[in-house]
Amino acid sequence: SIAWLMRRNAMLNESKQTMPGYRLQIYYGTDRNKGTETRSAFIKEFNTIQAYLVYHQPNFKVRVGDFKTRLEALKSLQSIA
Repeated sequence: SIAWLMRRNAMLNESKQTMPGYRLQIYYGTDRNKGTETRSAFIKEFNTIQAYLVYHQPNFKVRVGDFKTRLEALKSLQSIA
């Protein structure tokens, strides 16, 4: 039934540990040390913005921010660029 599907969908959404939003990618490459250095340098300069080192084989990515909207991410991009 539709009610069952809606409850199931709600349960699946609750189990996810993510939320919709945006992050800015500031590094992409195969060098883990370079990714770590990029993240550390960013944190030193912009300590109020979260920075994440993500690995998707074979590349490392450094993504920054927890922005709710694309506009919010673009405003931050202007201030960090």
